[in-house]
Amino acid sequence: RIGARCILREACNFPIQGTASDMTLLALILIYLSQQKRPELKTWFLPINIVHDAIWFAIDRTMLYQSLELITKLMLDNSKLPFAFDLPRSVGYKIGETGGTWEELKGGLPQIQQYHEFLNAGATAQEAYKLSQGVL
Repeated sequence: RIGARCILREACNFPIQGTASDMTLLALILIYLSQQKRPELKTWFLPINIVHDAIWFAIDRTMLYQSLELITKLMLDNSKLPFAFDLPRSVGYKIGETGGTWEELKGGLPQIQQYHEFLNAGATAQEAYKLSQGVL
C-alpha cells in the first residue's frame, strides 16, 4: 500500500532526479564529442558505466588529474545546455583501483592533484588516498 507521503515525496523528487539524469547524459555526449575531436583522449579515459546521475570512468593513472580536470569542465559547462540553468552544480569524485575500493575525495581538483602526484611517485591507490587526506 502506497501512502500519501510516499506519493508526495516521489512527485517532488521526480523533476530533480530527471533533470540530474538528463544533465548526466548531456555531459556524456559532450565527453564523447571531445574524444571525437581529440582521439588521444580515448587513451586518457573511457566512460564505462552510468548509474543515475553518475558516470564511471576507467582512467589512465598517469593522466588522472588532466582527465578529471577536463571531465569536470565539460560536466559544468552551462553554455552547452539547451536550456537556461542558473543553479550551482558540482562534481564529486570517488577514486580507487576497483569499484569496491573507491574512496570519496572531497577536496575537489586540488586534492585530486595531490592524489595524482602521490600515485606518480609510486604510492598504491590506497596510500595515495590516505596521503592526500593527510592520514599518513
